[in-house]
Amino acid sequence: MRFAGYTRLSGKVEKVVRSTCGRDYTQQPAKKIDIFGCPSDIFVVSYQKEVNITWQEPVFTSVHGYVEVKRNLKPGQVFTWGEYLVVYLAKDNYSIAECIFKIYVSREFCPTLQDPFHGVQACESWGPQLRYKACSVECENGYEFSIEPPVFYTCSSDGQWRPRPINAYTFRYPQCTKAHQAIRVAEVSINYPTVSICNAAGRNTLAEKLSQRIELLNSKWNIYSTSNISDHSVFNISVQCFAGNEETTVTAIDMTVRLRREAQNFFNVKISIPITNDILENSKTGQRAKVSDVLENEILLEDIFGLEQVIPNGRPDLNSFELKERHLCEIGTVSVRNLCVPCAPGSFYDLTTHTCKLCMTDEYQPRAAQTSCLPCPRGYITTAPGSALLTDCKNACDAGSMFNISSGICEPCGFGFYQPAPGAFSCIPCGVGKTTLKETSIAEDECRDECPDGEHLTQVGVCLPCPQGTYRARGVHKSCVDCPPGTTTEGIASVRRMQCNTPKCSAGQFLVTTTKQCQFCPRGTFQDEEIQTVCKLCPPDHTTASQGATQASQCYSTNQCATGEDNCSWHAVCIDLPDDNDIPSYQCKCKPGYKGNGTHCQGNKILHQFIKRIQF
Repeated sequence: MRFAGYTRLSGKVEKVVRSTCGRDYTQQPAKKIDIFGCPSDIFVVSYQKEVNITWQEPVFTSVHGYVEVKRNLKPGQVFTWGEYLVVYLAKDNYSIAECIFKIYVSREFCPTLQDPFHGVQACESWGPQLRYKACSVECENGYEFSIEPPVFYTCSSDGQWRPRPINAYTFRYPQCTKAHQAIRVAEVSINYPTVSICNAAGRNTLAEKLSQRIELLNSKWNIYSTSNISDHSVFNISVQCFAGNEETTVTAIDMTVRLRREAQNFFNVKISIPITNDILENSKTGQRAKVSDVLENEILLEDIFGLEQVIPNGRPDLNSFELKERHLCEIGTVSVRNLCVPCAPGSFYDLTTHTCKLCMTDEYQPRAAQTSCLPCPRGYITTAPGSALLTDCKNACDAGSMFNISSGICEPCGFGFYQPAPGAFSCIPCGVGKTTLKETSIAEDECRDECPDGEHLTQVGVCLPCPQGTYRARGVHKSCVDCPPGTTTEGIASVRRMQCNTPKCSAGQFLVTTTKQCQFCPRGTFQDEEIQTVCKLCPPDHTTASQGATQASQCYSTNQCATGEDNCSWHAVCIDLPDDNDIPSYQCKCKPGYKGNGTHCQGNKILHQFIKRIQF
């Protein structure tokens, strides 16, 4: 039923009127830029500290036409050890798209590790393409770690095993050592108030009487064995005197008064008792009880430490009674799960903290359970804390250089690297787009921006064009690179290898620029330099024996008259003539007053006499 046209309505009727709004309009979203071939993360392993890395660049397309693409790194650049984020950003007039991936460059990637000595490892792969690893280690039966390892060792994107000690260039698992049962010890602490002066005599008397009571207690319960007792298993008693003042606060209605009274002197007694068994048996009654229950009952209830009948004020303060249990190990070992574990080779026992610590990077220790490490020879250092062998000590190179483990020698860091600390096994890269003026830089502030394409950085910090026959691309080459043998560039400041498109004419040759071919210098010329377009002329009246002369000394004179190679008479004049096919050519002509063929000239005596008269 329709209700249109009615103005008066009653009941549950709703009037619906025609809408005055137009239809909804939803704008179609702009089509996004399509991305093809965005690379996955790139992992590169190289023992060289610099490596050229290339990749297939992504392609961006848009239905709107032109797409502007920017990038922060480009294929073919030089990368050093580290992690790099590569970003491609594309945009048109309507949208933006990006391609992001990482490049990981490492000296080694999650290398396989040797099992701990007397131990085993269990490893699993994880992460992208299962490249990463996680390993746990444990010792064989009867062996334990003296330094507790983490639950897992992991190796991920940077290719390094972690956790690892500080300043560790190399990584190794902790070692297992042979363990033995620890001595279980009950430690009792109790105070004896005294009004006498604390002195050595009082301490010794109290210790002697307590020793007798403990021996009596042992005969009753056999707490510790009296046979084959080693030095560290005998019960020990120490007595110390304490004295001082105490403050008591009394509060009245209108004031508070502090009263000072002399505190009572007291002996503090600490007793360490080695325990043989967990459950003890009374030698007379056969009663069985725990060690802690026996000690608490005998001291608190049976009053075995009550000495008031034998020494003054021999009544103990039972409120001060404390009982603890711990496991005791000899020096050089640590307590691990009720076992005594000797500090492993490569570590030492710290007498202050009572823990095992790794030897420093200038130390080593081949033996277990030692309280110190042995120093490396002066000027030597190890690759990581915890070294066990003398052969682990390597030459500590100067700052600005590093020790190459493979070659066994110190090497300069090289351009684009620095190292401020001596004794390093690697150098720190300046980063992409940075370089240094020298190969032995020691500080980060020596890193500076690279020169533009076709130029290189000089020792004085100025960029100059690459010489002819070399090329350099910024970010790809640290310095100008020589062209392949036999080739050169057309000029200076070349950028790419493809510009090495000109033959490298050697000495004795010249380049024909139109055909880019080398030709030998013709006779009468020479060339003593490489990469020249013309030859040098020999001096006048000089020539060379053949083509391709390389030195000026190869030019010889063709004027036999000047060199004295003629056979003219002394009374003849030598006239040089052009050589014909390397055949010397000259003419001998008799001087005036002489006649002959030039080789032999005879004079006219009458004419000679007349000439002499004229001369004089």
